[in-house]
Amino acid sequence: LKKNNLHQPSEHSIIRKFTRGEKSIFLFAGSIVSFITQITATGAGAMTLPILVKKCHCPPKHVAGTSVIFGVAISAVGTILHYNMGNVPIYLVLFLLIGSIPGVFLGVKLASKISPRKMIAAFSLIILVAAIFLINRGFGII
Repeated sequence: LKKNNLHQPSEHSIIRKFTRGEKSIFLFAGSIVSFITQITATGAGAMTLPILVKKCHCPPKHVAGTSVIFGVAISAVGTILHYNMGNVPIYLVLFLLIGSIPGVFLGVKLASKISPRKMIAAFSLIILVAAIFLINRGFGII
């Protein structure tokens, strides 16, 4: 494996630097998204995708990867807190994790191969469907 030079962008980095305003937006968005995620159990990725697509100006596969890493980080903290409060039925978590393995492999493979335009369309559709389910859950309208 080749060592990455810290001063040169790799394929795993975003090439452009962010402005102070963009950094502030990302900090604020991270705070709000993590708060909402913990009280609603809504995926952090679904809530960060629109922000990253609009403000980050990076390829959709970077947006997908970034939102996953962000979700893992805030979920780790939330997991510990929820577990300590007795809010985690472990048997249910195990079934969900086992069932998610094929979806994870398929999703990562597709994210690397799909065109940016199709990726943004897929993001939009997923967010729309999630919004419809949340509206129904919250208000019982649909």
